Amino acid sequence: MKRSTLRALAAAGILGGAIASANATVIFNYTTTLTGQAPSGTPPFATLTIDNIGTDTVRLALSHNAGSAAGQFITKLYLNLTSVPGNMTHVPPLDPKIDGVPTYGNDAFADAGYLFDVNVDFHTSNANGGALRLKPGETVLLDLTGSGLDENDFLTTATGSPEQIYSMIHIQGTDGGLGSAKVVGDVVPEPATLLAIGTGLAALAARRRRKA
Repeated sequence: MKRSTLRALAAAGILGGAIASANATVIFNYTTTLTGQAPSGTPPFATLTIDNIGTDTVRLALSHNAGSAAGQFITKLYLNLTSVPGNMTHVPPLDPKIDGVPTYGNDAFADAGYLFDVNVDFHTSNANGGALRLKPGETVLLDLTGSGLDENDFLTTATGSPEQIYSMIHIQGTDGGLGSAKVVGDVVPEPATLLAIGTGLAALAARRRRKA
């Protein structure tokens, strides 16, 4: 989008409205391999949806997408927050695929050269055929609460460089079951956002035609 168009949209209040609607739901698609053996299958290998479900409470829905190859399983989720509330905690009960309680802290978790604020572990055991592993086609729900917490707090990047990383997962069982990968979550624009931007552009084009 050209700068002149952006300026015109901002002046009309159109772009601001689009951005405001962008974050009603935050979505990350995990597609880009940062380190390790790239997962097999069709990306995105996982999707995380974050919704505001009440005062100071958000719901995380992490789906290991069915396009990910059989035998691959998610073992860890890292997230970032604008600031970690001092009273942040999970809302019980925890999904049985989550291994222990999630942990929190500003820049408290180091991995792949980055510092993250939220750490969620998933089961790795192969007992009962890996029944507790987060496998392709499965979704885990996690509710988090803390003073002032909402979905927009997760739209901040990890401390580190050079990549701008919002979230990261660890997938094991790659490379024929012998490897693992750290996969980065990219922010996905919502359809409502794209519609708002498109409507704004159409209105701007109509105004220019009238002036001509």
